[in-house]
Amino acid sequence: MKKRIRFFIACLISVILLWFLFKDIAWPEVFVQMQEANHIYTLLCFALLALINAIKIYRWRLLLNAFVQIGYKDLFRIGGLGFFLVMLLPLRLGEFSRPYLLKKEKGASFSSTMATIALERALDGLFVTLMFFAMTRLLLGAYALPESLVTAAYLAFALFLGVFVFLIAAFLVEEKLMALIRATLGRLSSGFAEKIVDLGGKFVQGLRSLPNFSALGVYLFWTAAYWLLNGYSLFLLMQAFGLELPLVAGLMMVCILVIGIMIPAGPGFLGTFQGAIILGLGIFGVGQTAGAAFVMVYYPLTVLGTILFALPYFLTSGVDVRDVIGRQEGA
Repeated sequence: MKKRIRFFIACLISVILLWFLFKDIAWPEVFVQMQEANHIYTLLCFALLALINAIKIYRWRLLLNAFVQIGYKDLFRIGGLGFFLVMLLPLRLGEFSRPYLLKKEKGASFSSTMATIALERALDGLFVTLMFFAMTRLLLGAYALPESLVTAAYLAFALFLGVFVFLIAAFLVEEKLMALIRATLGRLSSGFAEKIVDLGGKFVQGLRSLPNFSALGVYLFWTAAYWLLNGYSLFLLMQAFGLELPLVAGLMMVCILVIGIMIPAGPGFLGTFQGAIILGLGIFGVGQTAGAAFVMVYYPLTVLGTILFALPYFLTSGVDVRDVIGRQEGA
């Protein structure tokens, strides 16, 4: 019942956001703009999105090497399905699919794999929020950013920095940190504090099996490439729609999109994805109708790119996705 309530609330958020975004849209004009776009750029954008998905999966392998041996075929099957489920399922429940599948197929430690996911999310969040502040400095005076967006960026930065600091502190001074949690949270709820300590211990166990700092440096290089190429893919689609905006706008749009989809919503980031894109384009003077035409092309491209990398798992494994979803929710 709790899962159903959470699912219903997430879908309700998506429906409300979509209604609010599209209630005043002139749809005939949207379809005209979609038809008149230069779709050579659209194809280039899609090709780049496919490369970006490949980088995302390959990058994850750099964190796995220390504790599980996995070939590229299995890596792309498991990674492809995992990232597809992250997009498909509400409330980011899909994040548990990769650890579950690696444990099931390769016998990898669930806690170690979850540590890679936590580190992946923390580093991505830090990079994107820092890129947001850098782009803000470059755009200073040319465009006015909403105060609510800047506030959300600071909150996101604080969140990701907090997760990163917690992971590092747990790695360096595990016993002291766990004692501090018991002494503080334990006063409010000893049961909750013990759950945090137990979870923290599992994450530390996972972190200790991660690669060395040189491997982490390579990982950060691919992280930068991943996010910068995401920005360039948006810039390419801007060219398709004849939007005369600088490359910086594409990079800023990526940051806004990441901040937007942090809001819990229904399957496929519906509502938050579209809202972030239309809001971001609005900052650069693009009208809501033109923004709707843009996102009606960009969103299907991102979904299709993710599905293509998930197909090998469905075609070669005979996987029961319902079983995967049920097991990861239990985890």
